[in-house]
Amino acid sequence: MALEQFIRVVRESASWDTARKRRELLPVLRNAPPGALVSTTLDDGNDPLKSLDPAHHSLAYLFVLVARMAASTVPDLQLLQYSVRFAESFDRKQIFIYPQKMREFGSLLTKMVDAAEQPLAAVLPLKYMCEKWSEPHGNKGHQLTPMHAQLAKYCILSKAYATALPILDRDIEEVEPQKFDLQYQDFLLYHYYGGIIYATLKRFERAARFFRLCVVAPAPTVASAIQVEAYRKLILVSLIINGRAPTLPKYVNNAVVRACKSYASSYTEFAQAFASMNAARLENEFRKHQEEFVSHNNRGLALQCLQALTLKNIQQLTETYITLSLTDIAKAANLADAAEAERRVLSMIQEGQIAATISQRDGGMVSFQDTSESYDAVTTMRKIDADAKCALAVAQKIMEMDRDIGSSKEYLLKVVQNERTGNTSSNAGGQYDEMMTDD
Repeated sequence: MALEQFIRVVRESASWDTARKRRELLPVLRNAPPGALVSTTLDDGNDPLKSLDPAHHSLAYLFVLVARMAASTVPDLQLLQYSVRFAESFDRKQIFIYPQKMREFGSLLTKMVDAAEQPLAAVLPLKYMCEKWSEPHGNKGHQLTPMHAQLAKYCILSKAYATALPILDRDIEEVEPQKFDLQYQDFLLYHYYGGIIYATLKRFERAARFFRLCVVAPAPTVASAIQVEAYRKLILVSLIINGRAPTLPKYVNNAVVRACKSYASSYTEFAQAFASMNAARLENEFRKHQEEFVSHNNRGLALQCLQALTLKNIQQLTETYITLSLTDIAKAANLADAAEAERRVLSMIQEGQIAATISQRDGGMVSFQDTSESYDAVTTMRKIDADAKCALAVAQKIMEMDRDIGSSKEYLLKVVQNERTGNTSSNAGGQYDEMMTDD
């Protein structure tokens, strides 16, 4: 079929008014000669991607765009512009006819920006696709797509964390693996990368929810290393939130529980030190495991745990004393001196973490005031656990549609090997750790 004939058939298909008729276009697209799809000019000199309307000829436009991207050997700015144009206006009904092509498009798009070393260039089209393709319809809520994990990953790589929030803040309510060509790891990676973004932005409760959803997702016979990495971060985030390591629900697969215990033992020791409320002990554990924290890109979170313990120690003083000198606070919280204690207390007052006043006339005395807790850690963690149970049904659907999870086993074996060399970080993970520290 000549290119002009192909374009003519595609244009005619825009007037087909039924889903069945639109599906008749798929064999034409799949059997089109490769040379026709990758050609950049028609007889009139126009580019086929300018001649086609991505809103009316969405599936055909996608096939041509993917063929051109696959044939390109160097990053192509014009193809990137066509990608944004498609992502802004495609018709989701047409894409559902062959969702595998949308996944292929996402892979080629990220491959192109990787080659150009411009991860930010992928963020806008991925965000558009997540918004349009997953929007609620009928009685269906927001749905997971293969683009969700990619968007979160490239927001991390480009440090455009807040750009992902409009998508992340919409809880996934439906999962339809066949309709969206979903795989098991799409669910894990979306929640893992989403947790990283929330932790980087210090939205720790939301981060804990995402990491927890990743960890408790049903696993067949072997855990994914993604879950192990999520569990390590979940421990640290939980310490920051409420000073305790998380307890995995009884319904979590035994393979996941064993893997988490085996490959997060240093984090468990760190959590035990935190529970002792002994700052010196916690600092010793931090130094002891610092190289491991660095290799996992968790040093920033671990440092924030040290600060969280200081805050917790000061908060405990408010339950025991009505007034206390800054010098005594410094000693009790293992701070350098009264000046540092004053800085910490003032910061906690401003953040609403304690209610107190400082009187310099009395030589730096702090008067603590009664206040109802604005944050109920136990209630929050119960809510997180309830959310996780609700999400289990979502994750189960994916696992049932993707029984062949050999890649997860290979991934876990890779982590075991990397543990011996001190390298278990994921590609995107290394981009955020320095952002997770408090200056």
